[in-house]
Amino acid sequence: MNEKTKKTVKYAIALSTPILVGYLFLGFAYGVLMQQQGLSILWTFLMSAFVFAGTLQYAAIPLLIGAFNPIATFILALGINARHLFYGLAIFDRYKQAKKTKPLLLFTMADEAFSVNASVHLDDSINHILFYNTVSLLSYFYWNTFTIMGHLFANSFEITIKGLGFVLPALFFTLFLTMWKVKSQRINMIIGVVVTLISFLIVPDAFFIIVSMIGIIISMGLINQKETNHE
Repeated sequence: MNEKTKKTVKYAIALSTPILVGYLFLGFAYGVLMQQQGLSILWTFLMSAFVFAGTLQYAAIPLLIGAFNPIATFILALGINARHLFYGLAIFDRYKQAKKTKPLLLFTMADEAFSVNASVHLDDSINHILFYNTVSLLSYFYWNTFTIMGHLFANSFEITIKGLGFVLPALFFTLFLTMWKVKSQRINMIIGVVVTLISFLIVPDAFFIIVSMIGIIISMGLINQKETNHE
């Protein structure tokens, strides 16, 4: 392993640490909830390994224990994960150099991995594609490990998952503060906050996420176009 590879991996591990901490609680809680609903550890493993979508996995628990309804399942999955269509558009330029690993990057593009990979500023001393792959794979590993641990612990101990609602907001706030240190990214982050707040205030809940993502992409596109014309 050469120096550039070592530096890349170390940097990816460092920036993915908030994801590890967040998934420790969120993934663990998911495993506990699956066990408490009477689902076997096999289901926990299959959902985490092949679905790998935290919000959808939580929302799908009632579907797993209820009557089979493929139409409802499809609509639920589409509604919750529609934002990933916009994630793909936003990060396309960064991932386009990845060839063999592009399917892997797309499959493991969780919200948290996307936040890091889309916001980080990498210089030439870092292998960009290796960094993106490492962050994505670490996120996948963290989530799968902690969901299984949660299920196993729930089999052996009395565990409550109340009070863990703060974890996801805290995780994203930590990622936000980490990315804020990069001055070149601040304008994009401000755009994201402003557009999201406006959407939250004027758009119905059912369309809030989609409208926010469209607004952010359009706003960032206009800003980048303006900077390009200015140059």
